[in-house]
Amino acid sequence: MTIRIKIEPTRCEGFGNCVNAAPDIFELDADGRVRLKKETVADDRMDVVRRAVYDCPVNVISYAQE
Repeated sequence: MTIRIKIEPTRCEGFGNCVNAAPDIFELDADGRVRLKKETVADDRMDVVRRAVYDCPVNVISYAQE
């Protein structure tokens, strides 16, 4: 099983909590907005994906298991 991650970068305010939770999945671009390094990850990464979603103060991250 995999996890598909979606973001809404235009709503991002650049707090970087997602990057702190999972720097191999998320990064901030030159404008300070979230970008995905990977759109899908293995389901064994569920804990860090959930942490990134939970820690985002403006709720720009979502995911679905496939």
